[in-house]
Amino acid sequence: MQSEMKAKRGVRRHNAAGIVLLLIAVHAVACKPQARGQKVTFAEACNGNYFSQRVKGDYVGPRIAFPGYISLSGMGLQSDTLMVELHETPAKKGKPIRVSLYTHGGKNSINKLPSRYKPSDLKINVETGEVLTSEDKVIVHGEHIGGPGEPLCLFKIFVIEKG
Repeated sequence: MQSEMKAKRGVRRHNAAGIVLLLIAVHAVACKPQARGQKVTFAEACNGNYFSQRVKGDYVGPRIAFPGYISLSGMGLQSDTLMVELHETPAKKGKPIRVSLYTHGGKNSINKLPSRYKPSDLKINVETGEVLTSEDKVIVHGEHIGGPGEPLCLFKIFVIEKG
């Protein structure tokens, strides 16, 4: 009976140690700095030179960095990401670039929005931890989503820095 109890305690300790190691590994991956993109102008981002290409069944594209102002206009369904628009100027004139941002509220993301939101609810968390608004210029680092020949200029964003 005592040997059974000792064996069970040993298994529990082993499982607890495994869980701790798993949590440390997940934290290390999540906190790993994201790769930076090649700097391009706002206009160059959607000229087709940086769009994804099909490689072995997957679409792979270069990571680029381009400046702009994030706007909630044109947004869609909010989940762990949110589709928003990036404009070239603070006046938000001209054709925007659609970007997909994480909504976890940590670095390189935006905070989840309430169901009834106003523009001032947009909080942009840049890589340094500073919180910006839609009035602030940012530089986003991301990759084109989709394949070549698709007219949609859409980017998944991994890094947000203050512009």
